Amino acid sequence: MDMDTPAPNQNQIKARTVTTHELVHAISRLKWLLLTGLVLIGCLAFWYSKTRILKYSASATFYINDINSVSLTSPNNETKPLDALLTGENFNRVYQLISSTRTHNYLIHKFGLIQHYRIDSTREFSYERTLNRLKANIEVKKSPFNMVTVTVSDEYRYKAAEMANDIISFVDKLNKNMLLESVQRKINIYKGLILEINKMNQARKNEIDALLREINSTLINIENKKQNGAMLMEQQQRLSGMISEIEAANTELTRIQRYHTLALQILKEKNLPTIILMQYATPYSYSLAPKALGMSLLVVAFFFTLFVLFLYWKLRYGHYVSLFLKS
Repeated sequence: MDMDTPAPNQNQIKARTVTTHELVHAISRLKWLLLTGLVLIGCLAFWYSKTRILKYSASATFYINDINSVSLTSPNNETKPLDALLTGENFNRVYQLISSTRTHNYLIHKFGLIQHYRIDSTREFSYERTLNRLKANIEVKKSPFNMVTVTVSDEYRYKAAEMANDIISFVDKLNKNMLLESVQRKINIYKGLILEINKMNQARKNEIDALLREINSTLINIENKKQNGAMLMEQQQRLSGMISEIEAANTELTRIQRYHTLALQILKEKNLPTIILMQYATPYSYSLAPKALGMSLLVVAFFFTLFVLFLYWKLRYGHYVSLFLKS
């Protein structure tokens, strides 16, 4: 402080005592500015709460029906490969398909989620931001009774319900296509095995025919006392082994042909596991406006309190600022 400047008196240094009347008077002088500001803040808080914070939710519940596929095959060890194809991991596969990349891509493109979520498509990683937003808006729950509930949240109630139902229908179609592709691959494998076994059996039959001719020649030599019985016993053992191999191959061939027939029947009738909807997703029947209004009122009350506290501080301690600026 300058040496010529007089020192402030004691009353200037002390904080002022602010009465309620003075505070109300200060507020009344700024009432129109205050009201305008609070209305703008309230409207902005209402819009932001309604469109960015609060969301509508819609849920759809389903379970997997495996009965039709099992009816094609008897429950025994002979048909386990096809039973496992259609029923074993089917539920887990459907559950995982809901959160798969193919399902997410389908939803993003069908519902135009990049534009819907107001994400700038020209910026880098716009697709990744859309994907993360979509994942955050989808919740999948599995009950102990093998039922699945898909819940979708969105700022528009009808879109949330439509997306939840579309997820289930798309996953059901995707699962069936995967099963049909798997059945077709098995059919191709069975065809190749059948051809291979028939080829091997034909080669064994040719070997047996040649061996029978050798046995006849050996019998003639034994009758003419040109050979002993040791060679005949060896040839008979070889013949017995070939016959056993053919019998085992025919048993395997019968089993594979049964698989092939059943797979063709499944492919023809498309008798595959289906998703049974227990509850369709319906639009949320209540408006979020009351909740958004309540949140906006809380925001307005907060800013009003902040404004009053600022006025009180200015009336009580504002002269300190003046003294600091004059020093």
